[in-house]
Amino acid sequence: MLNKTDPTSSFTLTPGYLIRSAILIACHLLFYQIHSQTIYGENNYIEYSVGTLPLVISVPHGGNLSPDDIPTRTCNSPTTVTDANTVELGRLIDTAFMNLTGCHPHMIYCHLRRTKIDCNRPIGDGTCGNITAEKAWNEFQDFIIAAQKGAQNHYEEKVFYIDLHGHGHAIQRLELGYLLSDNELERTDAILNLSQYISNSSIKNLVESNVHNLSHAELLRGQNALGTLLGNAGFPAVPSEQDPFPGTNTSYFSGGYNTQMHTSYIPDNPVNGVQLECNFTNVRDTYTNRKRFADSLASVISKYLLIHQNISFADCSTATGTTSDKVFPIRVFPNPASDFIRLI
Repeated sequence: MLNKTDPTSSFTLTPGYLIRSAILIACHLLFYQIHSQTIYGENNYIEYSVGTLPLVISVPHGGNLSPDDIPTRTCNSPTTVTDANTVELGRLIDTAFMNLTGCHPHMIYCHLRRTKIDCNRPIGDGTCGNITAEKAWNEFQDFIIAAQKGAQNHYEEKVFYIDLHGHGHAIQRLELGYLLSDNELERTDAILNLSQYISNSSIKNLVESNVHNLSHAELLRGQNALGTLLGNAGFPAVPSEQDPFPGTNTSYFSGGYNTQMHTSYIPDNPVNGVQLECNFTNVRDTYTNRKRFADSLASVISKYLLIHQNISFADCSTATGTTSDKVFPIRVFPNPASDFIRLI
């Protein structure tokens, strides 16, 4: 389990931050309109495929590039295991949404190996101070910010964020990390509905805004919880109605840095989200299984957003961003995200 940290120690929504975000978004939108739907960071280490759905998906641990000028991370006892096939899974999820809705989600990929960078850790732990890795780390984080802000231009406070991972735990089930620990998920519904637990949740805004007035506990493991809908589609998940909490003597990822920094857990960010940890067997292991899961996830997320936020994707082609289904990769060099971060 990943322990939660206080994100305010390294991240503050200051007026300067908001101004820099606006500059970054304006630069990105200009490139979206003039050029194409895929933007690469410096050295093509980070990729942002621009979408028009109210869905932002980041894939931090599936890269396979191992450049010599970035040393292997050794600081602070790093985790360096690659989340196998998550980039491939992300691309199939993108295609599945396109086939289902006619539009793409926003997709952000890190193509560097986790031995070189960890885009789901604070910058110090994730880059060990290497300048090239820091540039890529900043690009990854800034593309998520730009994607969420761009999606909010059309969908306002109804954007959903997924940080896509793969786990190697023994139990072959999806793990949904809402920033609540395994011990916290064992609490009763009444306790999980207390403000202290809601305030620590990555779907805090959804608790306050879902159209059916469902409680926090119902959104975590009720009839129409994300895990329950995935379980009904043939992909066991925790937490869910079928599997309310991880259980004793089992491994579970509750959510990490990206889920903390890019969801409503952070004050003034309306985006709800989850760290989606995918099991290997029947989800990531073969092309056939990856495609089957991607198709199911697209259907489940569409249903989930319709139920809880009354979102229809019928007009997604008019949302911010290009709507072409043909990708023309370009390199923005120097990358706006890199220039943006140097203003800090």
